[in-house]
Amino acid sequence: MTLLGLYDLRAAQLDLVAAMLLAHRAAMMAVAGALLFLAASRMTFLRWLVTFVALSKMLFVIAAFPVREAVTLTF
Repeated sequence: MTLLGLYDLRAAQLDLVAAMLLAHRAAMMAVAGALLFLAASRMTFLRWLVTFVALSKMLFVIAAFPVREAVTLTF
């Protein structure tokens, strides 16, 4: 395999990892939204507020972690 072929393979691996991380981020946001919906329907306002704040912090951590840095850390 030539050097150019190895470079293309590496780029394809990085694209795959970035796509997996984006899919994971979307799945985590969907789970957080579902939990927030359940919290709103079954809890008192104070418990709902605490859950909302906790989920907001979790979503901020998920959204603030850049995909490019995750790919750099992975490889």
